[in-house]
Amino acid sequence: MEPMKKQIDTIEEARAFVEALHEEKKYVIWVRSNPDGIGFIVNWQIHKTFITYDGKEFPDEVWQTEAGDLKLIQDIEPEHCRNILRMILRQEREDQASMSSLAAQMAEALGNLKETIETATGIDLSEPKHILH
Repeated sequence: MEPMKKQIDTIEEARAFVEALHEEKKYVIWVRSNPDGIGFIVNWQIHKTFITYDGKEFPDEVWQTEAGDLKLIQDIEPEHCRNILRMILRQEREDQASMSSLAAQMAEALGNLKETIETATGIDLSEPKHILH
């Protein structure tokens, strides 16, 4: 089933429309402002479920396209799914590189702090010392 779409002029009308859909507890709903900044576009569709290999049932995940349309994962074409997976893997790789860089910067800052403390206090921090007796 293709998502349904409705143009709405005011935030009050959009809120009332979305609340009515939400009360039915069966739709995926997405609201966005019109590109011209006047009014809103409400997209909604029935929220299908999927069954995992172990027999558990879950609501399907939702993907928003660049055009702002909602799609359930089970309704996306295979090529689009491959592109989404490529994007997720690339983002994960970039996030991992960013975290490694952050960890290196933190290690350097801690080393500099250690040197500053040792110079200022004359205390050697390279060997852990127990303060409690």
